[in-house]
Amino acid sequence: GSGNAWLTVTTSGQDTGGAYPNIGGVVQRTATAAEDTAKIMVFSFSEAPVAFSVQVRTSTGVIKAIDAKAVIVGTSIVIYSDGSTDIAENDIVAVTFAV
Repeated sequence: GSGNAWLTVTTSGQDTGGAYPNIGGVVQRTATAAEDTAKIMVFSFSEAPVAFSVQVRTSTGVIKAIDAKAVIVGTSIVIYSDGSTDIAENDIVAVTFAV
């Protein structure tokens, strides 16, 4: 009904008739020594992503807080580890993305 938050125009999650992106998938891989040294990781896709989230875990599986910057560049998601808590060699980086 009209009292439901889903139907409220001011709700950020309102139904816009299919305007939401589709989940493209989840990819994950282990950061290499070269990526640790260069302070950059690139995840490339066949389509341009429109939204994403990044999760980093240590090699033992513990979630790790990082202050890296991640951006969409063309059909890639690029993670720049130039902060005080970076992605390190053998960290497991998972990217969930939407297209």
